[in-house]
Amino acid sequence: MKKIAYFPGCSLAGMDAEYDEASRLAARELGIELVEVEDWNCCGATSGHSTDKELSVMLPGRTLGTVEKMGLDTVTAACAACFSRLVTAQEILKEDKEMASRLMPELGISSPDAVKVLSLLRVIADIPKDEIAGKIKVRLEGLKPACYYGCLIARPSGLVGEEHPENPMAMDNLMSLTGAEPVRWYHKTECCGAALSLSRTDIVLAMNAKLIKMARDAGANCIVTTCPLCFTNLDLRQPQARKVVNETAPPMPAFYFSEILALALGIPRKKLGFDKHTIDVGPLLDHVLGASAGKGGE
Repeated sequence: MKKIAYFPGCSLAGMDAEYDEASRLAARELGIELVEVEDWNCCGATSGHSTDKELSVMLPGRTLGTVEKMGLDTVTAACAACFSRLVTAQEILKEDKEMASRLMPELGISSPDAVKVLSLLRVIADIPKDEIAGKIKVRLEGLKPACYYGCLIARPSGLVGEEHPENPMAMDNLMSLTGAEPVRWYHKTECCGAALSLSRTDIVLAMNAKLIKMARDAGANCIVTTCPLCFTNLDLRQPQARKVVNETAPPMPAFYFSEILALALGIPRKKLGFDKHTIDVGPLLDHVLGASAGKGGE
């Protein structure tokens, strides 16, 4: 089994524990052992990067140094914001030679390139499609997700290695392997307004009401994302967003991509924490899994 260092981050260690569990379970089914980074600390995504540049490098830089000490050459984060901070810190250490000469010895980093930084979405998407398809146990036909990437997984494209930053397809392709039918829509990289969640909640609610409407208009029956901040806005804040625009259509279930993948890989539904979602996903899953069972699925 391939071992990769895993940085859970604050969200997955707390209110988004279901994302953490689904990610670990799905990865293991696909032959990847996520080895949690020892004594990890916050990546600084909340405010560190906007208040102190050096601190914004040291916080994720300490993780890079720790991974190197662990003897692993790759670190992944399921959280889009954590991934962004890790890969950004690495890039700054490559470009700012003066800062690198001061910080790297203290952080235990031998070279900015000593550890490869990948999002969990990319780690899994890079597995050959036939390998993933061969391990799918439950076909999720009838699931029509709008794959929502948000701001940080695909951009800046040169930094994160995304060839198509306005139309990324990694999550769409993974969902297709599960039997789901990702819809074609044009808002997959629109911002959800996470940075304004506390200061201008009114703007955030309006932005998310629009995202949900566009997903529904495209034919989606759910939204799938990789980012805890996006998920919070799309799930936890959805009831508020619906009130802002007087929405009368049914609520739109939201999922993490690894939850859907884990379900298709045969992980029992009761292990995946769907009861923690604000928007009830039960009716949709009953429909999809019931159809799968009728065709010989679990």
